[in-house]
Amino acid sequence: MPASAAAIPPADYYGVNIQPLFEASFVPPGDWNGLFATIAGDGLRTARMDAVWAWAEPNAPVDGQHTYTWNTPSDPAHSLDQIVGSLAANGVRMLAVIDLPPSWAAGRGAQMVPAHYGDYIAFAAAFAARYGEGGTFWAQNPQLPYLPVTDFEVWNEANSANFWTGSANAAEYAQVLIPASAAIHAIDPSAQVLASIGWQSFQSYVSALSALGVKGSIQGIAFHPYAPDAFGIVLLTEQLRATLASSGQASLPIYEDEVGLPDAASGPGAAYAYDGPVSDAARAATLSLTGDALAHGDCGVQSFDVFALVGSDNNVSGAGGYFGMFNYATDAANATGAAIVAASQRWQAAPAGGLIQCGGGTTPAADLLPLGLALTHTSPTCVSAVISYGGNPLENAELVLRTTDGRVDPAGTDAFGETKMCLQDGPAITSFTAYAEVSAPSTAASLTAPNMAQSASYDCPLTSAPCVQQAAAPSTASGSATPTRYRLSAALVHVSSELATLRARLARSAGKPPPARLRVWLPSHGKTPRKLIATVALTAARWRTFTARVALRAGDRLLVSVVANKKAGLTALHATLVATRKLGAR
Repeated sequence: MPASAAAIPPADYYGVNIQPLFEASFVPPGDWNGLFATIAGDGLRTARMDAVWAWAEPNAPVDGQHTYTWNTPSDPAHSLDQIVGSLAANGVRMLAVIDLPPSWAAGRGAQMVPAHYGDYIAFAAAFAARYGEGGTFWAQNPQLPYLPVTDFEVWNEANSANFWTGSANAAEYAQVLIPASAAIHAIDPSAQVLASIGWQSFQSYVSALSALGVKGSIQGIAFHPYAPDAFGIVLLTEQLRATLASSGQASLPIYEDEVGLPDAASGPGAAYAYDGPVSDAARAATLSLTGDALAHGDCGVQSFDVFALVGSDNNVSGAGGYFGMFNYATDAANATGAAIVAASQRWQAAPAGGLIQCGGGTTPAADLLPLGLALTHTSPTCVSAVISYGGNPLENAELVLRTTDGRVDPAGTDAFGETKMCLQDGPAITSFTAYAEVSAPSTAASLTAPNMAQSASYDCPLTSAPCVQQAAAPSTASGSATPTRYRLSAALVHVSSELATLRARLARSAGKPPPARLRVWLPSHGKTPRKLIATVALTAARWRTFTARVALRAGDRLLVSVVANKKAGLTALHATLVATRKLGAR
């Protein structure tokens, strides 16, 4: 999507998912108002929540007549009237996910079977007539602020076998999505109806939906790009935008209405998010940077709704675990909650575009998001650094050392924001420049770096004296020392036989399998620089994304070690190789 075609997101771009409040019922209804008032006062005024069909229609229709129970005062935690009303009373609008069928309509678990598609569509229309524009709920409750449901997500992650009976099937979903959209629009022509897509094998699924004619039925894609760092989340977003463009839907909005990370239950957390939950401060930096970058970017993302408002801080199923942003007992924000609130308030105060992610071109330096950089000059040619965003340590940012003779040395950070780097050997110099940046891979044909964020630049003498901040950001003008990004075709990492090996290892292993290897290669042709720093991103079927930064020369073949965690569900694995930095040839 060209930058000019990407609409600026609305003021309520940031929101929260509130499902754990009700799915595990560990927060009593009497405490809802405090939480809702807190988030509304902080500027988070969209709450994504299931419109639970099972609550409204526990009994099957009789002779084709549906009977809905919208209000159950004796059980407010399972009453749609109570939930919508409590949100509205505090100035929060519900983003409705129409799902979770009653037992009489369900397949395996909480899924739906084809015989009851018509009943689901009837419920979707009834829900819109109750809570949408001009709905009966608002007529019956004129004392409430008028905040009708305007966004209707049809099912949840329809491309996931976890939420669709049997296995994901685009043709089956289209049989629900198209008539459900028509039924909702018959009630409210201005409704925003969203197809719900998870991160699992979404590209082929979205292409199939487009071929099935859903284009005119939906106003956007509700996308859940679970990945452990900003790199992975933005990569998935770019891939979705490219898929939509190739399907003739280049301008269809993307609503990232479920995205999140767990934090560590105790202690400092993992050193890298793909190894396990990181600290609350580390996930605060990842999520706030990602949300800010997509808001300011050109990928057409219109919402960023974090999972979740609260978590139970235990492993109880459905209770949000360690994903929470607010303490359910005190209403206080943790580091992630505070970072998302601050991001929302920044966006409401100064909404603007400028970042180039999905389109071609260069992000103007003035539009880059600001990184914090604390440097320690450990030796004449070496520095250590802590890179942060919003005061929180940022994983997968790069410390970059540059010299006037063209050497460029990057080093990535861990989840504590820490890294270190020494200059390559080369001609004698008197100083070097150090700065931090964050860039995401791009499907665009042309891209120069960075495209997301950058710190101030520092001059570091070839002594042990401290580095001194420059007055201006590091130059990205053309020249031998300019970092250059290259796009490499996905065909370069065709790895089906390697993935079959990974799956076989998983099938044979009762526990954690030994490290597996994935082959990737860089082609030899005239357009490829002689040496590159590349990023290999491996996105598993579940939320994990494995990344490795490697040095390659043209024609090199590389074996990348992947610790295949059985819990990551490596039934589907996608590999992307993006060359991200040109190095001086040696």
